[in-house]
Amino acid sequence: MRNVVAEIAIENGGGNQQPIYDIIFEMFDMGRTAKSKGFDSTLAYAQTLWENLLQIDCAKFYLPSGAKVTRPLKALLEEQFGKEAVKIAFAEFCKRVGHIYIEVKAQATLRNHYFTIEEGGLWNDDGSCFLEGGCNMHCGQWIDASPGIGVITIKPENKTYSKGRIIVWFKSPTEAHMVNLYTGRGGERELPKSIFVKALEAMSGTEISWKQTSEETLVIYLNKSPLVLTCTKGNFDSICQEYLFKCTECGKKYEYDANHTWSEDAYYNACSDKCIDLLTDDEDHLECFECGYRVHHDNAFHAQGESYCESCYNERFFYCDCCNEDCHQDDAVEIVNGRYTQIICSACAGERYTECEKCGLHHENDSITETTSGTFYCERCASKYTAECRACEEVYDGSAVENFRDGLCEDCIVEEAEEVA
Repeated sequence: MRNVVAEIAIENGGGNQQPIYDIIFEMFDMGRTAKSKGFDSTLAYAQTLWENLLQIDCAKFYLPSGAKVTRPLKALLEEQFGKEAVKIAFAEFCKRVGHIYIEVKAQATLRNHYFTIEEGGLWNDDGSCFLEGGCNMHCGQWIDASPGIGVITIKPENKTYSKGRIIVWFKSPTEAHMVNLYTGRGGERELPKSIFVKALEAMSGTEISWKQTSEETLVIYLNKSPLVLTCTKGNFDSICQEYLFKCTECGKKYEYDANHTWSEDAYYNACSDKCIDLLTDDEDHLECFECGYRVHHDNAFHAQGESYCESCYNERFFYCDCCNEDCHQDDAVEIVNGRYTQIICSACAGERYTECEKCGLHHENDSITETTSGTFYCERCASKYTAECRACEEVYDGSAVENFRDGLCEDCIVEEAEEVA
């Protein structure tokens, strides 16, 4: 594989609230605002701000020059932080957010993977995780033994976007897979995955269609869902000449076959089940309880007294961060709390979290309000849709709230009237 360099442009990023939220977080006093608005924590207030920002169409913030914020965003800032604070910071705010929408020139380079490994990676001071002793050492060994693998690095001209890199595997003259994306370090904006596809098009002179998939297409740490690329015009011959694997056992060249002929522990490549058996017939390999595949003991997963290969483990189990146990996938509960999602077991979910009836987000149990109707609300939604009777201290929702008078529920109003009579 020969090194190829291409000049590309990253188009504006309209429609993404995340970088705008980050700038708001940096420029305005979130802690003081949270306290003045009665929130228990800055995090709780930040969640509310994020939900309000999601209601605004970020693609329409700016003129083509990227210089002017439209009224909805300014109104949101003034509502949250006050007109005086916004007036002082607004010019700088417009300037910083405007950079999100300008076109950024960048240099993209495709090179042999050895260069990236020898340089120790782009960010890790301790060296690449693919090197000897790294957490992905075996992946690095597999890369070394595999043809058609390179690294695309992109370096923007300014700091609007972070630099980034992605591993590209040319599976055939017309198909490539991209995995193990790293970008967005140091506070700069993340490079979109599509820009790596655009760079590859410029380097190879091809037209490429692509899709994102969760399918495990390589035996390396994927880091983010991989992209599968297909040439719709032209091919990758101009930048990659080697597509066939070489069997570690018999030396035969063969096409990659994810179902039978590669090693999950990344120590070797094998052209057949027979060669796999010959290569793994030693005390360093364990047999997967589910599929019978032999996997190196360093890469085996253990759950409920048995050993599994990675794919079988992931199909059947997950690791609960709350109780630190391996649990069956059937017992998985997705906890959605604003900007993050967590997968935990049902027992931990029941002990720690409750889903709010209104916003649909999961909140810790001690922040949940239960009404007389048996409905659960988070603090924010409870303040909008429920009322607590000052006499009986019961919490009501729905039509019962409409019958409140002077802070009393309907039953307490009747009791108070009877006492007066």
